Amino acid sequence: MAFLGCLPIIFLFPLLFFIFWIVTLFEVLRRPDDTFRNSGDRIMWILIVFFGNFIGALIYQIFGKNEMS
Repeated sequence: MAFLGCLPIIFLFPLLFFIFWIVTLFEVLRRPDDTFRNSGDRIMWILIVFFGNFIGALIYQIFGKNEMS
């Protein structure tokens, strides 16, 4: 019975991580070209976010956005 109390948490956290990952991926894709230092930066961030999943998205939110501001 204790397992049933954990069900919302078991489904909520992966869903939130997935939404965060998708939003970050779209953010990288929609960012204008002139905000990147060179043309390879966009591809690099897309690969980091896509293959890094939640960790890649977190790395972009911490380092990538600050680098381009």
